[in-house]
Amino acid sequence: MQKFFLTSILFFLLTICTAQNKVKKINVKDYGIIANTKENLTAKINQLIEGLGSESVQIIFPKGRYDFYPDANYYRTYYESNTYDADTRKLAILIKNKKNITIDAQQSDFVYHEHIQPFTLDNAENITIKNVNIDWDVPLTSEAEIIEADENHILMKIDIAQSPYKIHEKGLTFIGENANENWALSEGSWLIEFDKNHIIPANTGDNGCVKGDLKNVIYSEVKPGLVVMKGNFTKTPAVGNFIILRHGKRDHAGMFLFHSKNTKLENINVYHTSGLGILSQYCENIEMRKVNMIPNPKKNRYLSGHDDGLHFMGCKGEIIIDSCDTQGLMDDPINIHGTYVP
Repeated sequence: MQKFFLTSILFFLLTICTAQNKVKKINVKDYGIIANTKENLTAKINQLIEGLGSESVQIIFPKGRYDFYPDANYYRTYYESNTYDADTRKLAILIKNKKNITIDAQQSDFVYHEHIQPFTLDNAENITIKNVNIDWDVPLTSEAEIIEADENHILMKIDIAQSPYKIHEKGLTFIGENANENWALSEGSWLIEFDKNHIIPANTGDNGCVKGDLKNVIYSEVKPGLVVMKGNFTKTPAVGNFIILRHGKRDHAGMFLFHSKNTKLENINVYHTSGLGILSQYCENIEMRKVNMIPNPKKNRYLSGHDDGLHFMGCKGEIIIDSCDTQGLMDDPINIHGTYVP
């Protein structure tokens, strides 16, 4: 009996080792996907994924920087919950009708350009994505530091490398990568203030950090990156704090999981998005461990996601959220609900 028991254990261990050996490892550099070139890699990575068969694979990115720009071949129509309507979503990495894929970015920086959805899983099963940082060089929502503020004027400093703009009397137009988005002072949650500890001051938030006659404010430039707003103010942000100049649309999630099953996300930093952080819609069994929605600490930013962090709509099974962090969001860290969508 003991001999049979030991034989069973050895057979079990051998079966596990054999299964592990059946996972095919793919190094993306063998497919012309090279780090640190700033080349648009959207087509190459999608062509690699499209060419996969039914076998289990591990796609490995050597540590580095990988850039992704919109590619018209990867525009798709999705009705995304709690997101602005759009005729098409611009997708960077699409995993559709695939099974048993692990993407290991090995702590790489995936840098995105313009309005785009970094990862989309569509009717996918047993997908793991791990060890990746998601960010933009030119963020889709701008920030500014308050230099001076009183009842007659507000002087703010903008990093023009991250947020290039044009100025006119009625406000600013941000002209980042393929952008043309207008901004002017507004009340309420469209203008969020953070102190240097990344805390929203009391009695601001939805109540607003600036008040007064905002329709007749005059905007001018002292010098590039230094903007003065003159008007009649009854409430102003504190000097030294940062304000979020919200001008972009909530049109893409950082990750969109759609009708997918058994998804695992691990050791991921979503430093920025143009919408919800990670939107899971009609999915079953989702595991998120050390998935963070935080502003990039290396870039002195205060905003991470445009709105909610981890957003679940119409999901079932088991949702595991373990050791995750959220900071600098414009709305809920976690939102779990159902809704009506087309």
